[in-house]
Amino acid sequence: KSSIRACVAMSQDVSGMPVEFVGVKAVAKLKDTVVTKYATTGKDGCADIYFKLDMEHSSQLDPREPYQVSISYEKSEKISSSDQEEKLVAHQFLCNDGLRPCTEGEGSDTVMVKHLDFGISHKAQDTTVRPLSGRIAVADVNPDDPYASPLNGVEVCIERFSTSQRAMDGSGLSRVCSKTNQRGEFVLNAVPGMLITLDILYSDHEFEPIGQAAQNMVKNGLLVEAPEVYKNLDFKDVTKNTVTVQVAAGECNGVLGVSSLAARVNKVAYTFAPLKVSSNEMSFRLPAHHVELQVSEGKWRTSLL
Repeated sequence: KSSIRACVAMSQDVSGMPVEFVGVKAVAKLKDTVVTKYATTGKDGCADIYFKLDMEHSSQLDPREPYQVSISYEKSEKISSSDQEEKLVAHQFLCNDGLRPCTEGEGSDTVMVKHLDFGISHKAQDTTVRPLSGRIAVADVNPDDPYASPLNGVEVCIERFSTSQRAMDGSGLSRVCSKTNQRGEFVLNAVPGMLITLDILYSDHEFEPIGQAAQNMVKNGLLVEAPEVYKNLDFKDVTKNTVTVQVAAGECNGVLGVSSLAARVNKVAYTFAPLKVSSNEMSFRLPAHHVELQVSEGKWRTSLL
């Protein structure tokens, strides 16, 4: 008895996002006999294939010598075309670190197995991916432009969508992630057939969706389908901090009058709300980022008593 553990992941990273419902075909070639086994990957992207060669194979099997097993993968999904006709789209797979085609009917990879070998690892990549893109920006900087202050270096990760929790079923599996560029843009690839959402990570900040596409994904998940291209999965950073400003005169800490402040958030002009100081100390709720403040104008008293 022996076994092979076959695992399938997205092509970006063979240890990354697992792909479930992939059919695995393993064919053991003995002297004069072929033994075929089938399995299907689960949520962890893996399937265990067991070979229990009985007495009828004993004459063809030397337990001291390895035998050859060919492995191939297949997965198809139905999609509706523009004329409402359904058709099957077949996934494509690569093995041997992406060097060998191993889609069923097009190619296979080889594993050498010996009697009492268990859990022999075999990995494949699903190269049938669809692009997802969006932008991340700081909220409440410019009332006329929600993307006025883009966020660079935000980590955006694909996760399985769950109605009970935004996590990959609590399994602790690796995820496929990308980081935003200086324009706040990100691009990720997801395998068709997955129901996903996005997890956004940036210093424990809180994010909310911008626009209908991102709102629907957060609420219901996004079912990735070929040949769709998914854009405008945009989010805003709504995290705020309290900023206390002091504008006073001299050692007596007197009140000057009314001062207007000019602010910049991450070097972008802040125009979301007027900032006016009418006492010697006032507090404002501003985006939790690098904020620069300076007095731009004031209506001050001509004398202080």
